[in-house]
Amino acid sequence: MNTKLPEKAVEYFKKHKIRSEDACWQLTKGAKKVWLIKHDYLELIAVEEGISITEYTMQWGELGSQAYANGDCAITVKAENKNGVSVITTGEANKKNCFMPYPIAMAEKRAVDRAYLKLLNIKGVYSAEDEAYFKKDGFTKDGAKISAVPEQYDFKKDKEV
Repeated sequence: MNTKLPEKAVEYFKKHKIRSEDACWQLTKGAKKVWLIKHDYLELIAVEEGISITEYTMQWGELGSQAYANGDCAITVKAENKNGVSVITTGEANKKNCFMPYPIAMAEKRAVDRAYLKLLNIKGVYSAEDEAYFKKDGFTKDGAKISAVPEQYDFKKDKEV
């Protein structure tokens, strides 16, 4: 049971004068607990730590433009820290894990946040953009069902993204 925020995250919050209660919250499923961090705070720390995104690649797979119409996409990013260490990671969005009308932006945020977390070496904390995964897996916030997002979004109805 991980009730404490990982020490590496606490170190960054102190260094950058961020209150952990503003930046993070915890979800639970029985005895299992996960920490989530808001994108804006993670990005602030990453930029101040000298991390930059150096490449973006959008992936549609075999479906091409039909994937876009269905709200399915993946974005791969390459990020690098000030010491030249780089990582490549992917963020994805589809009807099962994205309940907002902007799947490309969600895929991008997920990819970027995952890259930041890897380069910052923060283990045991997930991006808030991944909350939908935990919601589908039965996690709750403070014992209440996560209801921060609608149950489903019809991407086909929305012609503008």
